[in-house]
Amino acid sequence: MFTLKFAVAFVISIALLALLAMLLRLIFKVPLWVLTRMSGWRELSEKFPDTQADPESNKFRFCSVRLGGISYKSCVNVLVSKDAVSLHIGLPFRDFHPNIRLPRNRLLPRSGATMWLQEFLVDDDGLTIWLDKRVARQLGKT
Repeated sequence: MFTLKFAVAFVISIALLALLAMLLRLIFKVPLWVLTRMSGWRELSEKFPDTQADPESNKFRFCSVRLGGISYKSCVNVLVSKDAVSLHIGLPFRDFHPNIRLPRNRLLPRSGATMWLQEFLVDDDGLTIWLDKRVARQLGKT
């Protein structure tokens, strides 16, 4: 039979678990907020918001992108359409990272390359973005 002590202990343990979950979420959100500020993702998303999805775009999942010295390794979904390149951060890293839609005519290829990434210049900003080579090949095709 349930006793009052058992009920109180149960309620306290549930409250502590909820508090722990909120604390862990807060601890996880702070680095994401710092990353979005350091990388320039926030400024880029304000300048080039992704307001529409093109159903005919080619989707590349789990791409790596480097922006402002911050590497987003295998957590970005990139959609390449005839007009734009859209960047979407995957869950659970989506907090503070709104989607970006870069017009293709703003992306200028540069000579920098690694084994997996190709460097592009966002022309009027002077901002360098490194995109997955699968995406770079797609940009070169069309």
